[in-house]
Amino acid sequence: MDTVRDIEWLSFEDAMNELESIASQLETGDAPLETSIELFERGKRREQHCRKILEAAEEKVERITVGEGAAATGAVPFRRIQNPRRSHSDPKVTPNSQHR
Repeated sequence: MDTVRDIEWLSFEDAMNELESIASQLETGDAPLETSIELFERGKRREQHCRKILEAAEEKVERITVGEGAAATGAVPFRRIQNPRRSHSDPKVTPNSQHR
């Protein structure tokens, strides 16, 4: 079993590669139940690690605001852009279906 310390040193790419390998092993269905559960738990820890790295990266992303003469006037923190095809009240609603 790996520890939090083992995982926190993984780069995003290494964690994703391990996660893909784990998913492939689970997809075959050849592993015994106990092994499958251990693989799933291991994959979940890598998924959480990748999510943590991505969230930290989002916080670093900034949009530069531009003033007159194309001079940078400052930075605006990154904010998530919602999928325009999804409505919070009805996730199945798309722009085309709203016009019916």
